[in-house]
Amino acid sequence: MWQSARCLTALIDLATIETSFKSNVTAIVAHTYETNKSKGGGNFTNDYYDDGGWWALAFIKASDMTQGTEHFMPEYLDTAKLIFDNMTDAWGTKCDGGIPWRRSDPHPYLGAIQNELYLSVAAHLANRAFTAMEKSKYLYGAHKEWSWFKNSGMINSEGIINNGLNDRCKNDMGTTWTYNQGVILEALVELDKASPGGCCLDDANRLAQAVLENKNLVNERGILREPCETTGKPCDGDQRLFKGIFTDGLATLHKRSPHPIYRQFLERNAEAMWATSSRNGQISLRWTDPFNETELDVGTQYSGLAALVAAATVQ
Repeated sequence: MWQSARCLTALIDLATIETSFKSNVTAIVAHTYETNKSKGGGNFTNDYYDDGGWWALAFIKASDMTQGTEHFMPEYLDTAKLIFDNMTDAWGTKCDGGIPWRRSDPHPYLGAIQNELYLSVAAHLANRAFTAMEKSKYLYGAHKEWSWFKNSGMINSEGIINNGLNDRCKNDMGTTWTYNQGVILEALVELDKASPGGCCLDDANRLAQAVLENKNLVNERGILREPCETTGKPCDGDQRLFKGIFTDGLATLHKRSPHPIYRQFLERNAEAMWATSSRNGQISLRWTDPFNETELDVGTQYSGLAALVAAATVQ
């Protein structure tokens, strides 16, 4: 499950800034890897290309965390590379490129998320390549993806990203989920590290500022909200993770391209989220409403932890 990859990523991020957790998190990562590496399609792949992308990013961070220690496992980075190759093989011709959501779908859906993840994995691997040839391979994938994505029409007139493309290769005007805004921020930061001085940071800053000014995604108090929070329908188990993914991406951008409004936004949201948590640290969906046990699950807990870690990293 991709949600597990995000929870693992949040724990790694926490251990990176609070090293007292590092030993336990290192053990959790190793256990997760050994227990699951042969499941599904093997090497943390399955029918959904976005699922593999989440795991690739988690294991890249695990490799970074354990680099130079006795717990370092080259298999983490090797697995991320295999996932990248699996995603690369899915690059299609419909809509002049892009990666479909599912391997087995007879009518491929070109969604934003799996393409953002592919860009992020490619850029991360480019920055961890061992040879110039290897770096060139990953940079080629990253630049090809970003060029296609930027010109695909998924970025709307408000400067934020819709869910994907329709059968006519036009913006489907689907929901502007917060995680689609967050994943691309981290991806573009990593691409800027691999190719300094390019367009990517400007693009990332424009997108981030568009999100913070969007009244559908940020309320009048400056608190992030998922579009499903305002529809009267419950947010599903996937959607409850999305805000944490956005805060992670925004914190990554702030560290590369500092801006007071990013730091203030992350601090304000972490404080609002914590103020509405339960007395034993449980976190429900809405960061402006009193704690609601019926809107508590692993996704809301992940988002809360990610928001706290994001705020801590920009201090």
